[in-house]
Amino acid sequence: MLLPLHPTLDFPLPAAPPEKLQWWFRFRAADGRQSFRFTKALLANLLSYQTSTGESIGDKPGTVIVSIVIDGPLSPRKAKKTLTDSTAIAREHGLDFLGVGCRIPGIDWLSIKWLTLDDAKWRLRHFADTGQSGPTDLLFAFTGTTESLSTLEPNLSARGLKTKSIAPTLLLARITSAPTDEDFTTHFTQMQQSAAAAGTQLQGVDLWSPDADW
Repeated sequence: MLLPLHPTLDFPLPAAPPEKLQWWFRFRAADGRQSFRFTKALLANLLSYQTSTGESIGDKPGTVIVSIVIDGPLSPRKAKKTLTDSTAIAREHGLDFLGVGCRIPGIDWLSIKWLTLDDAKWRLRHFADTGQSGPTDLLFAFTGTTESLSTLEPNLSARGLKTKSIAPTLLLARITSAPTDEDFTTHFTQMQQSAAAAGTQLQGVDLWSPDADW
């Protein structure tokens, strides 16, 4: 999905703190070599930000569209400076500025690779062994038909789990806890049993931070 672009920063920003925002800056290069030189120079100017780049075929023959994506924190004031700096670098390298945009990025739940029990337990032990305060919630993913997931959801809710329907064929369930290895195995086994009883399938689990969106 293409993000709506604006010629300046005079557009309504999403109601979210800077660390939740994702900024897009888009440019048009005459060819791949020009795109490469520009991207290299621009990234050197953005070392303090979490930045990614992408290229696509341009809207004019032979041209390349260069997209620069910055995942916060980038306040409106810093975004204005970034826009000024990046357009200046674009002019130096002969690129056209196409626009800027901002959004709150969502999670592509359907593309997540869920963990097996063993992989999740290994990750949990890794946090403990290294003394890190890692995620403490468990997020389980179930797939099935609309009818079977409708049967499963009230069963999970009755056991105190928070549930969220992501798509007609995907249901998430969240356990808020700081699981030990033994607790983790018990929870996972119970989820497998619940899934089988409702005619659904447990896709896997992930560790989730208590303050993280889902």
